[in-house]
Amino acid sequence: MPHTPLMRLSTDDVMGRILLECAKQQLAVHCIHTSADAAVGGINDWLARSLSRGSTTPILRHPRVPEAGQGRLLDCDVATPLSTIVERLKELLQLRCARPTCECAPVNAGCTRTPTAGLTGRLAKR
Repeated sequence: MPHTPLMRLSTDDVMGRILLECAKQQLAVHCIHTSADAAVGGINDWLARSLSRGSTTPILRHPRVPEAGQGRLLDCDVATPLSTIVERLKELLQLRCARPTCECAPVNAGCTRTPTAGLTGRLAKR
């Protein structure tokens, strides 16, 4: 579903065709992925904790629930090479290829970063 408000619906684009077909079939559509990403114990927490032992904190905290929010920063208990984190991510998500898109540490440096859903797959760093 779109992240920005729709100004018009048209059959000229895929999103418009999908939404018009849903309306025709009287289907209500609600996309919860952002809520599931931001929730305490949600997708971002699961992803971070699956990659390495450590503590997580939201990158953009929720104003009323400080332990919830967008993205997660993973502080690894033990320095973990970025290459190991990337390999774990590939295995976990069954990806053939994944690569960091940050201007951060070299591949073999200790890592206190982790990819998170909802932040375009970037590696967040402190």
